[in-house]
Amino acid sequence: MSDGGVILRPLRGNDCVARLALGRDAEIHRLMGWDGSGGNPPYALADAEAWMADQLKFPYTWAIALPEPGAGGASGPLPDRMVGSVRLGGVNEALAPGLRTASLGIGLLDPAVLDRGLGMRAMRLLFPYAFGPLGLHRIGLRVLTINTRAIHCYETLGFRIEGRERQTFSLMGHWHDSLVMGLLADEYREEAG
Repeated sequence: MSDGGVILRPLRGNDCVARLALGRDAEIHRLMGWDGSGGNPPYALADAEAWMADQLKFPYTWAIALPEPGAGGASGPLPDRMVGSVRLGGVNEALAPGLRTASLGIGLLDPAVLDRGLGMRAMRLLFPYAFGPLGLHRIGLRVLTINTRAIHCYETLGFRIEGRERQTFSLMGHWHDSLVMGLLADEYREEAG
């Protein structure tokens, strides 16, 4: 899937190389719930492999990429530049229509692409599939209240705040709340309409 500037595609084996090249940006990882109290150790190949293994646990996971050469692999530059991933968790195609929900996980991992609307564009590519052929009724997510950039993005896309979980993450000795947000198929169709 592509809108000409953002690509959603299945993960590839060489995305591990691309993930390693992105490293670990302390601020991005803090907003995703990484404590960081142990400093910001170098991001190693084992970390990239663990990231890839975690992504591949979900059958509905896509790389978010840009149509430009990426990190150098064994055969030269990769064909596009992976900058993050998006996934739908909890999806089971055998579910009855009354249970067609999923949880959204999205992360842009390159600080150079933040504040350019790429996450919003990636979700706009994903939602027609999720609410169309996949047949989902609801997509939900949880986001730390300190991640105001993400909250604004989700609200712009039509997600509604459904609740607040108090003190769900301790980051560097401070507890932070999470918001529970959701988007229903009918709400998506109204927004897209």
